[in-house]
Amino acid sequence: MGTDFSRFYDGLDDATVVQTFSDYVNPALSQVLQFIGFSSYEVEAQGSIVRDSSGREFLDCLGGYGTMSLGHSHPKLVAACKAQLDRMAFSSRILFNAPQAMLAKKLAEVTPGELHYSFFCNSGTEAAEAAIKFARITTKRKKLVSAKGAYHGKTMGALSVSGRDKYKTPFGPLVQDVENVEWNSIEDLERAIDADTAAVLLEPVQG
Repeated sequence: MGTDFSRFYDGLDDATVVQTFSDYVNPALSQVLQFIGFSSYEVEAQGSIVRDSSGREFLDCLGGYGTMSLGHSHPKLVAACKAQLDRMAFSSRILFNAPQAMLAKKLAEVTPGELHYSFFCNSGTEAAEAAIKFARITTKRKKLVSAKGAYHGKTMGALSVSGRDKYKTPFGPLVQDVENVEWNSIEDLERAIDADTAAVLLEPVQG
C-alpha cells in the first residue's frame, strides 16, 4: 500500500484520536475497543488487509458488516467510483437517471418472483424501514412478524422488528403490532402469520 499517512491525518497521534473519539463520537465503544487492546486508528485498507496508524496490518474478518464483499479498495470499484465522480458526483434529482434505470431493470431480470420496481437506499436499516412502509400501505394490514434474536437496524421501525430486547427496551414504546417468533421454527412462523399480517422480515443468516 505504501501511502504517506501524514498527508491525510496531519500527524495525529493515537492518544489524540482515541480521546477525541471518546469525547465526540462514542465513549462506550471507545472503552470496549481499548479493553480488547486497540489503541491505534485505521488509516488504509486493501483487499482483506487493514493497516493502522503504526503500520500494523490486520486481517479484516468483519468486512464492514458485509458492505465490503469485494474487499477494500477493489481496483475496478475504485475506478468506477472515480469515473462517476469526475462525471457527476450526485444525481440532480430533477432529471431521469440512466444508471439507476438500467440497474433496476437488471435486478428485475435476475431476481426470482414478480419483482418489478426497485427502491435504492444506503443501508439495511433503510431497506427494513421501506419494507415496513411498503407492506403496510400495500396490504392495508398492520402486523409485522420477525424472529427472536434478529437485527434489522436501530432506527425506530427497524428496531421495532428486531428481536433483541437489550436494544429495544430503552427506546419504547416502539412501533406496535410486532411479533417475534422462534428462529428457524416453521411451526411458530405459521402460527404467527394471520389475516392481519402485513409482512414477515427474516435474515438468511441471523446477525
